[in-house]
Amino acid sequence: MKQYDIIVVGNGVSRKNIDLWQLKKDYIVYGCNAIYREFQPDILFCVDDRMCNEIHVSGYSKAHTVISPNKYSCPSATHIETNNKWKKWNCGALACYYAATQLPNTIYLIGFDIGGEEEYRNIYEGSLHYCSRGSERHFSVESATTRQLLWTFHSFPDIQFRRIGGMAIHEFGRCRNYRKIEKLPYENKNN
Repeated sequence: MKQYDIIVVGNGVSRKNIDLWQLKKDYIVYGCNAIYREFQPDILFCVDDRMCNEIHVSGYSKAHTVISPNKYSCPSATHIETNNKWKKWNCGALACYYAATQLPNTIYLIGFDIGGEEEYRNIYEGSLHYCSRGSERHFSVESATTRQLLWTFHSFPDIQFRRIGGMAIHEFGRCRNYRKIEKLPYENKNN
C-alpha cells in the first residue's frame, strides 16, 4: 500500500544510482521531462516546448499520465494553469508545486542538484533537447528552480519537504518545513 507521501524525481546526476522502480513500490512518484526515456513515473511533468513535443510524438502521453502547462506542444497531456507569480516554471519546481497542491504529508525531492555551479549537473545534459554543461541557460535554470522551490515551501507551510543529498542551500534553511537529508525514505525502512 502506498503511503501518502510523494517523491519528485528531478534529473540531477545524484539520482543516477537510485533504483527508481523500488521507489514506486512504496510511494507516489512524479518525474520530469526525459526521465520517461528510462522510467515511467506515476505522473510525468514537462514544460519545455521541445521536450513536450518529444513526449507527445513518442506516444508516451497517450498511454501515461503527463501534466504540462503547455497546451500546444503536447496536446495529449493534462493541461494545468499555474495562477501565481511565475508565467514559466522549471519542470522540477512545477512538479513539486503540483505535488504540494495534492496536500501530502511529505514531499521528497531526489535529483535536485542545485546549490552551486560546480555541483549542478543534469543526467541528460547534451542529449536531445538538453543544454550542455556550462551554458547560460544551464545556470539560469538552477537559479529559477531555487526561487520557485523556495516560494513553494513558503506557500505550503503544513507540508514537510525533504531534499535527498546535494549541497546545502542557505535560502532553504529559512523554511521551517524544509530539511536536507542524506538517505532515501525506502533505505530507512530496511535498516
